[in-house]
Amino acid sequence: MKRNTLEQLRQQISMLEKKQDLELQQLHVALKDAYDSIKLRDLVKEGVSEVVEHSDIKDKIVNNTIGAATGFLAKRILLGSKLGPLGGIVGLALQLGVSNLVTNNMDNIKSAGKRLLNRSDKKQSDEET
Repeated sequence: MKRNTLEQLRQQISMLEKKQDLELQQLHVALKDAYDSIKLRDLVKEGVSEVVEHSDIKDKIVNNTIGAATGFLAKRILLGSKLGPLGGIVGLALQLGVSNLVTNNMDNIKSAGKRLLNRSDKKQSDEET
């Protein structure tokens, strides 16, 4: 009888040790997940995602990007790529002026573009009939 009880105790100890190992593995996974969630790059990424999701900020970023690109293109088209020192200053002033003009009047530019597209769609549908 004692031998049977001793064997049962050994089995229970073995089962508890396996349970402890499993719980330790689960704890390691939980700690790794917690560590990953507080990494700086993940926090920054999450913060940027939240900022970009707001439509006001998103619109401003898009408008400023379009304005900057338009200013750059205007400088390249009107003055070319090889400029002297004076041309560089004039080019920069032109680029900044066009960028600000486009950025500040983006709503008017968008509505004019929509009107132009509507006219061309209407004209195209009239030609098809």
